[in-house]
Amino acid sequence: MVDVDSPSSHSAFSTNDPTATQTSYKRFHPRRIGKSSDLDRLFQHLAESSQQLGPERVFKSLRTALYHASGYRPELAWRIFQQMIEHKVTDLMGANHYGHLLNIIKYGTDQASVTRMLTVLDHMREDQKTLMHYSQVLFAMSRVGDASGACTLINEIKHQGHIPPSSHYTSLAIAARNDKGHGATQEAAELMMDAMKKGDVVLETDACVTMISLLSRRRTQQQMTATVEDDGIDRTVKFLEAVEYARNSKKEEDDTPAVTKSRYNVHMYTSLISGLANKGDAINAKRLYDEMRQQGLKPTVATRTALIEAYGRAGDFDAALKLLNRKHRHNNAMVTSVLTNAIRHSKWDVAEMLAASWIERLESAKTDDKLRAALLWVKVKCDLDDARTFFDTLYHKDSSFVNSVMVNHLVTESGNRRSKQKVEESYNLHQSTRTPPSLRSQHLLVDALFKCRDVPAALTAFMNMRRQGVPDDITMAMVVRGLVMNDEDTVAWNVFRALRSDNLQRNLRAYTSMLKAFAKKQSSEGVVSKEILSMWPELHAVLSGKDPATAIVHTPPLMTPLIKDPSQAYLLFREMTGYQTPNEYTYTTLIACFSKHSLARATEVFSHMCASGVVPTIQTYTAMLQACSIFRSARSALLVFRHMRDQQVTPNTATWHYLLKALVRARVDPAKVDEIGHMARESMANKKS
Repeated sequence: MVDVDSPSSHSAFSTNDPTATQTSYKRFHPRRIGKSSDLDRLFQHLAESSQQLGPERVFKSLRTALYHASGYRPELAWRIFQQMIEHKVTDLMGANHYGHLLNIIKYGTDQASVTRMLTVLDHMREDQKTLMHYSQVLFAMSRVGDASGACTLINEIKHQGHIPPSSHYTSLAIAARNDKGHGATQEAAELMMDAMKKGDVVLETDACVTMISLLSRRRTQQQMTATVEDDGIDRTVKFLEAVEYARNSKKEEDDTPAVTKSRYNVHMYTSLISGLANKGDAINAKRLYDEMRQQGLKPTVATRTALIEAYGRAGDFDAALKLLNRKHRHNNAMVTSVLTNAIRHSKWDVAEMLAASWIERLESAKTDDKLRAALLWVKVKCDLDDARTFFDTLYHKDSSFVNSVMVNHLVTESGNRRSKQKVEESYNLHQSTRTPPSLRSQHLLVDALFKCRDVPAALTAFMNMRRQGVPDDITMAMVVRGLVMNDEDTVAWNVFRALRSDNLQRNLRAYTSMLKAFAKKQSSEGVVSKEILSMWPELHAVLSGKDPATAIVHTPPLMTPLIKDPSQAYLLFREMTGYQTPNEYTYTTLIACFSKHSLARATEVFSHMCASGVVPTIQTYTAMLQACSIFRSARSALLVFRHMRDQQVTPNTATWHYLLKALVRARVDPAKVDEIGHMARESMANKKS
């Protein structure tokens, strides 16, 4: 008899030795399969002996392995099921066996677990088993953020004539929350609202809170490309109305009074206030806050923090500080909110006052990473050297007190000061955080080097970044912008062309930067330094995703000079509008491009802008008036100025200058020009006072 545990057992196992076969037959009897069983040898035994064993014995062996040898590990459970498919014994599986299999696979950590579970469902349909296990698949989808798949599955349940229970919609809400792409948030909300309006379900509280938070904060892909900003609160209110309808309908069915103490719970109110805070709508945020208190609900710390954020984004720091000083002046999240918003609004008195009080008590206070980063941000904006000293002080106290966000602040401000030495010194501080620089940190380094006017260094940093990972479309656009900013228009044009030819992302920022290059004077056409020209093969290679080592073999196309013809700019604009929605800055840039060449074309773009619902800015009107002055059109200048006043846009010095210049060059009656000049002087005097 062969010892099945000996090293030679594998060779004996693969022969036709009846003794070895009998030993395997006994060893892999269903009653003997357990945790210690070798699944590879079991699969080999079944492959060699399936005809002798018969389908029922094969199934029993694999079923026992699923229950006792898989160790509840998704990969092993999936392998066992694959064996069932291979041996064509899935028709012997019952609904309980499928349920056990799904219960194991659902704890997989990636999208593959969902794909596998859907495959299991396909087999259940083929074997005409009762599909009682949709909840298992929805659970897996919620973990990996597959909101689109969850919507499809719930629709399938409905098409089969079943009513999905509330737990299914809770899984859908969690899937939408975990969906990084945010693409199916609105679809999930519509599906849930439809079910509630039909009276099919009353959502669980967790589902309501999750969806309210998502709808009030997120924008769908369609809304992101809309010319008018979508009001997330309107979508949230519609969802809440459906929730209210479902709950009232349930109360009527239960013959219970429909009057409740509060329409929503504190978590729903907090989500709504947080959504309004993201928009800077402090008025409605305070209205909801007061309504919540009138309903007898006690605000949580998160609720007060959301309201403070609303005040801060709206620039109402008196109200923010009043709410902060009542009881929670030592709360990290609230102080961080006020600090960061004060910096964004350039309210340095508020920022410095809060920062000073916290820095003084930093030894005894319990501060978190976000607050320490905000404190350093204040110092960065006030004194870069003092901020660096503060960073070193924190590091020497405790190395865990510094993080990459602080380093990013130092790098960004060093770039704003155009100090390449400090940019590099600050970037090297990432070593202090004991974490490698993220793609965002590398993005900020490239941007800072462009601001320091060191294009070769910026391009080198970008190529290093590209080798470590695929930068997003924002980084790609930043490179185009940095080149245009440094008058490397030809290089920018060729980088932009490489992005187009290799199907990489070309977002609105990249198009706008190129339009700005077209709007420049002709002096920088075709001018490329030798150093940058020598970098072009490697740069083209990393842009196209090729190995830079093969850049010599695969010779890139020669740089094409940028011909600053306004008609080419218009063609680029037309190309962009095919799949991008221009914003006010893009329109203004194109108008500025045409202002020196064609008043008719500039007017055409301006009309297109207004017809598309994009509101002109003061810079737009100034560019139009500049065109009117160049082409000596008093009538057009007065029409543009009237349009600006109708839109309640306040003229600035440049606006008045080009308006008066257009009138003078068109030889308008000097008395009329003096009258408008008097208006301009009064306007500027009032603005200064």
